[in-house]
Amino acid sequence: MATFILPAAAFLAIISLFMPVASAMGSSVNYFSDEAGFLLFIMLVAIAASAVAVIRKANWSRITAGVVGIGAGLIGMIDGFGTMGSVSGTRYASVGSAGVLLALLSVVMLAAAVLALLPPRQTSAVPPMPPAQPLQS
Repeated sequence: MATFILPAAAFLAIISLFMPVASAMGSSVNYFSDEAGFLLFIMLVAIAASAVAVIRKANWSRITAGVVGIGAGLIGMIDGFGTMGSVSGTRYASVGSAGVLLALLSVVMLAAAVLALLPPRQTSAVPPMPPAQPLQS
């Protein structure tokens, strides 16, 4: 399940890069004015790695998706929460939806990546009980 949540959260985080990060005195700024190139790249790599993990059920693909997802989630969290912190202390500026959305989706990505690294649960090998026979007298 985590390998399905990870690419969805990364895709929505990419969409948040196009939204306004901050607005001040009638103008707004998005992530593409500064550093969106690296964020876009790392989110696309996370989507690709988790897509491979969904298609191929191998251990290496799940581990790769988890590690890349942790990296992308941490970078997105640092950038999103850092932007919110720096903008909220500025006079006449307000935090836009992109910083909040990027931070929240990065937390979701980080959690999904950690869950993707956990070993898959094994089903119980106990055979089912046969149906009960009525007593014969």
